[in-house]
Amino acid sequence: MEPMKFHSTSPKKVNLAVRNIARHLELNVDEARLLKFHRPKEFDPEPQNCFFNVWVQMNYRGGDKQHGWLITQDSTKDFIEAQFHAVWINPEGELVDVTPRPDGEKRTMFIPDYAREIRLSDSNGRPAILSYDNFRVLQGRALAQLERIKVVMQDTSFIEEHGLLRS
Repeated sequence: MEPMKFHSTSPKKVNLAVRNIARHLELNVDEARLLKFHRPKEFDPEPQNCFFNVWVQMNYRGGDKQHGWLITQDSTKDFIEAQFHAVWINPEGELVDVTPRPDGEKRTMFIPDYAREIRLSDSNGRPAILSYDNFRVLQGRALAQLERIKVVMQDTSFIEEHGLLRS
């Protein structure tokens, strides 16, 4: 049997599936918002490197970070997924997504998570982050429990270039 393939995009509004995944993750769905990608002027951000993109942006412009979840959905297959993510809080207090999406999507649904965060770590002397695996729900049922994961940086050139790698 061939594995099921999904074509997920960001929902344009809060729907039943978004409410369901927010409930699973114990998030306040009323805080869900659509965030437009804003390319920083000071550096070229990397896809799938949100934590370091936000950290670099904070070094250039101040502000803070907010952890949370990017939500994508394939409504034709009743599938929804949450990807742990970080966005920049600008000095005016607005949430700004400074991480480009690999699929080129310009606007994404984001739900803040005040209980979980990305932490710096290492693995055999290589920089790493402790984050969370993607959380998936198919036809109203979670496909697995939420899991903490360690992501080891294979290419450290971005963090070295921006002075984030300390010896």
